[in-house]
Amino acid sequence: AIFLNTSLDKWRTPYFLDSAFVSKTEEDKSSDLSAVSKLLTETGIEHSTLQERQLLQDICETVSHRASILAATAILAVATKIGKLNCTVAIDGSLFSKHPVFKARMEDTITFINENANLNLVEAADGSGLGLSLIHI
Repeated sequence: AIFLNTSLDKWRTPYFLDSAFVSKTEEDKSSDLSAVSKLLTETGIEHSTLQERQLLQDICETVSHRASILAATAILAVATKIGKLNCTVAIDGSLFSKHPVFKARMEDTITFINENANLNLVEAADGSGLGLSLIHI
């Protein structure tokens, strides 16, 4: 069990934890994960052990890594379908723009799946905020 003697009711609310929480959790490289501890306090968890903070960081990394793989795979599938493996893809969404390694993970995934693909992933300016991807032809 994790976070014993703490009510996790708020954590069961859909969308309670946003992409900023995930990004900030993964960014913490301190030996005691002090930034993660602060984030937890802000969400109502006053006391946490280092082991719990490390587990939470591992969970956030796993979830965001999976998301980057799924996003990259979908974008590569569209680019392949339309025959544009050498193009720029403008992407909107806070995970892409603010996460410390989301873009790099997407690029690694694209290269892993198709080393001949040359997709230039860039942040979309003035996007809708819905996580949209556009392929510039």
